[in-house]
Formats: sequence, C-alpha cells, structure tokens
Amino acid sequence: MNYLLEDLDRVQQRLQELETLITQRCRKNKNAQRLCSTPGISFFTAISLACRIGDIKRFPRARSLANYWGLTPGCRNSGESNQRLGRITKAGSNTARWLLAQVAYQALRKDRLLREWYKRIKRRRGSGVARGAVMRKLATT
Repeated sequence: MNYLLEDLDRVQQRLQELETLITQRCRKNKNAQRLCSTPGISFFTAISLACRIGDIKRFPRARSLANYWGLTPGCRNSGESNQRLGRITKAGSNTARWLLAQVAYQALRKDRLLREWYKRIKRRRGSGVARGAVMRKLATT
C-alpha cells in the first residue's frame, strides 16, 4: 500500500507540473488569452481550442469557424425553393466539438442571457438542437 501511495504522490506532483506548464503556455498565446475571457473556458480548454483554430485570420467570417468545426446544419436541397436543413455536418475536429460541448454546459450555468436563449430554443426544437446552437454561438463569438 505504501508503494501505491508513493506512486499517487508522484502522479499528483507530475499533474501539478503539467497544469503549471499549460497555464504558462496559455498566458503566452494571445488567442488562448482571448478564449479564456469566455465564461466556462479554462487554460486547458483555451489552449486546446487555440491549437485547433490556428491562425484566426484564415477565417473570413465568424461563422466560417463554425463551418470548419462542423457545427452548422447540412443542406440537402435539390433545386427546391425551400431549404431542407439536416443535422450538423460534424466535418471538423471531434475534440473541438467535445470541448465546445463542455464549455456550453459551463457557459449556460454562468451566463443568464445565453441560458434564456437556450431555453427558448429547447422549447421549440429540443435539448440537443439547443445545445448545438449554443456551441455554434460560442464558436462564432
């Protein structure tokens, strides 16, 4: 048992070192610092999303990032005048979408206006669509 406790102490010490390193790298990265200003985003999430975004200037509009991560609905039109939108395309990074889902949960807890907007969409379309809309809104913000 003593050996296991020593191993646990070493793992906790290494975890603390890695958290310090992530915090330092996040403070050096300007994009990660901007992401940290969003409610619900910590250092690890900010640096992970910043690495997946890369140079933000390559996206001409804010919704282009949501398209890049696959957070926009797919379109299945065939010459009709009305739009038939489907599920989100899921074209981009799975990890980025997962991180945005986690951020969405935290942002909904902290931001009253976002929570009210989420509830309005949830009443009309369901919780999954509303959560996807919050993720898309966070990505475009």
